[in-house]
Formats: sequence, structure tokens, C-alpha cells
Amino acid sequence: MNDLVDGSEIEFAVNPAVTGINDFVIKITDDKSGGIGPEATVDVSLVYANMDLGAETLSASFDKRGVYRLDNQLLGLSGEWQANIVVRRARCI
Repeated sequence: MNDLVDGSEIEFAVNPAVTGINDFVIKITDDKSGGIGPEATVDVSLVYANMDLGAETLSASFDKRGVYRLDNQLLGLSGEWQANIVVRRARCI
């Protein structure tokens, strides 16, 4: 899934995208600087679309390949899930 927000493209992938344990990969590119670095905070909230189970918010970790990751995450139910991604960038003052 890709989305474009304020000049930044967010690419979100779930691997292997099955019920059970999955890895989430978030790649963020900026039209001004290319990518964002480890100084940003990236939070992912997961919402199950078929039933109100509440939301769980997880903080992703930056890895050496320039992406943010959440490894070994459980998707305990099959069906549609919605991922809400919040990126907070460090500001230089």
C-alpha cells in the first residue's frame, strides 16, 4: 500500500500477510530530502475492520536499510485490517 501525504510517500508492506506472525515494513520517502532518517518517530495503529476490537499502537524501529520495521507482530484474525501510520519528524530550531 502506498500513500502520499504532504510531499512524503509512505509505503507499507506486511510479510507474509497471513493470519499469524507477520513483519511490517514502512518506507518513507520525501520529495525534498529523499528519505527520512532514524530521528523520526513512526507509530502504527492496527484496527480490525470486521469488528470493534479497539486499536493497538506500536512504535516502529529504524533499521540499517533505511526503513522502519515492526517484526514478529501477531495478526490474530483473518480479514481486513487498517493501518494508521503517524510520522513525527524531529525539528531543527
